[in-house]
Amino acid sequence: MEGRLDDDVRSPNCTATPLEPKIHEDDWNEREGFPLRDSLSVLLLAASAGTGHMRAAQAIGEEYKRMFPKSHIQVEDVLEYTPAFHRAIYQKGLPATLKHAPHLYGFIYDKQEKVNSPSLPNQNQKSKDGDGVIFRSFRRKVLKSRKWDLVICCHMIPAQIVGSWRAKTGRKFPLVLLITDFSAHSGWIQPEVSQYFVANGESKAYLKSLGISDHLVTVSGLPVDPVFREKKDAQQLKMKHNLDPNLPIVLQLGGGLGLEMEESFHQLLSVSVPVHYVVVTGKNKQVKQILENVLESRKGTHQHKVTILGYCSVMHELYYCADLSVGKPGGMSSSEALVSGVPMLINSPIPGQEERNSDYLLENGVAVKSAIPELLGFKMELLLKNPKKLETMKKNSLEIARPEAAKSIIKRSISLVNPVDAMENASWNSKSNHPKKKKLQLVQLSEEWLEESCNLLCYFYSYHPSFIHLFPLDVEKRLLGIREYFLHSLRNVYSSGTGQVWALKEDSERIKDIAYWYQSFPGEVIGGSNEKLEEVNKEHERIFKEISNEYQDPIGFWKLHFTGFDSEEESIAKLLKPLFDQLGTRGDVCYAEAFTEVERCCLEGLGFVTRREIEEPLSFWAMTREKQSNNEGILKRISGIFAKK
Repeated sequence: MEGRLDDDVRSPNCTATPLEPKIHEDDWNEREGFPLRDSLSVLLLAASAGTGHMRAAQAIGEEYKRMFPKSHIQVEDVLEYTPAFHRAIYQKGLPATLKHAPHLYGFIYDKQEKVNSPSLPNQNQKSKDGDGVIFRSFRRKVLKSRKWDLVICCHMIPAQIVGSWRAKTGRKFPLVLLITDFSAHSGWIQPEVSQYFVANGESKAYLKSLGISDHLVTVSGLPVDPVFREKKDAQQLKMKHNLDPNLPIVLQLGGGLGLEMEESFHQLLSVSVPVHYVVVTGKNKQVKQILENVLESRKGTHQHKVTILGYCSVMHELYYCADLSVGKPGGMSSSEALVSGVPMLINSPIPGQEERNSDYLLENGVAVKSAIPELLGFKMELLLKNPKKLETMKKNSLEIARPEAAKSIIKRSISLVNPVDAMENASWNSKSNHPKKKKLQLVQLSEEWLEESCNLLCYFYSYHPSFIHLFPLDVEKRLLGIREYFLHSLRNVYSSGTGQVWALKEDSERIKDIAYWYQSFPGEVIGGSNEKLEEVNKEHERIFKEISNEYQDPIGFWKLHFTGFDSEEESIAKLLKPLFDQLGTRGDVCYAEAFTEVERCCLEGLGFVTRREIEEPLSFWAMTREKQSNNEGILKRISGIFAKK
């Protein structure tokens, strides 16, 4: 029986034929006479939480360039426009959670769905981050850079940001969202999305059960780079990559992050059937070095050939050579295997979307699962000794694959574009002199602006590591704590007589950026009875005393906070010029603390130098400014400091 691995061991979850028939939904009206269809401005967005989302956006972008070479195609990672501490949550915190606490991740994944489901679809939902300041740089530098005809998102974060911004500004472009897994989750649902693209009929049925209208969901499949459709000579590729033509070629993939590969590698080396392994560790250089050390230590204990690679840009060629792939069931890597007709051996899927992806692949007869790494070698041998099974899995892979998925997404998305809007956008985008930015006015704020100033500061600092450490993880409670902190600080500005509050205003009503400072004293208690805050204040006092002991003269302790991290140097310099002028008249050494890289650069521009760098969870720089300050202009100083960074 073809569905069996051998006479004694079966894989009950792996069927002999695909369970779900392929659905064709690509017969849309392409509007042959659509004006400017071939030269639209298209924005493709993802978030670099892992590599799959960006690969999906890049695959659609490459396909779009082939179909419509005159179009303006721009692929962006929204996290690149956020502060470093915010990026770290996704790019470092997520991999650490997946590695050390995968079941916690799975619990949160399932819990979020249960929490979200009863309220879906909530068309009045708004994104706090989208309306706040974390993504302000992205909105200014990308969304406002031209008038977009179409925005395609491959992650829920950009869909949330763009949807909120589009609703607020009244923009009319279609916003479409690709769900990059074989199963949908309620977290993907966003109120402003014009069209959802999903991998299969199962995902469409699930979205429908949550109240999403049938016409808003298209079964397109997951996109792969167009190079995966190109026919190649496998023998020539094996020669190109120095692969043994007489041995089975097995890809071991760690995903873009290269997680959990060492134990699996040991298991694969223990397989008795000779194999040529091609191990791709992704961007994790440390894992690559570990596997190279393992290979060196295992010399003489196996009969395999092994090629170890880091991040690889020719995966399509390696898939073309491969007889089997081993790794995690990520949506994008699995789609590439399906299009290439390569059977999959799934290794220890992480609870959450990987487990659900795994279920889909097993049900459709394209994969076998090893639930724990210790069984990986055993399952590998069973497959290599059963060529009939591998051939069946290969046929199933090609049957459910969707190599034209990117084309389907593009065609359907274009059909949503309003030709009249596209013509107006083209006219605006072609002009060399767009409407000028509003002139920013520097004004000193009185106490009547306290509430608005406090609100802006709260949102700006709400995701900074120091404030996450000091205040509750719950966003609402954290904002309350931060609000109390800034209210206390701002009141001290007005009561101390040494402080000032300045703002850049676009008009008489709206504050764009704000800066405040005042002369404080070490150990000042701010923010009520928060125990962590009191501990941190004591630590600040200790550091200040250490530095002040190095000077014989008194030191002025200055508290400083400002927004505008994504603004041009000229705007920041304008905002801080009153402080620059005030410090220039002082005859004492000044002490201040910077909580972000931008704050540090600006303080250096004001003449400060770093004396201590305090690591997380406090995350700040203790800095001093000598009596003899450089009288060079603040704009020149700040621009010079930023240029060095």
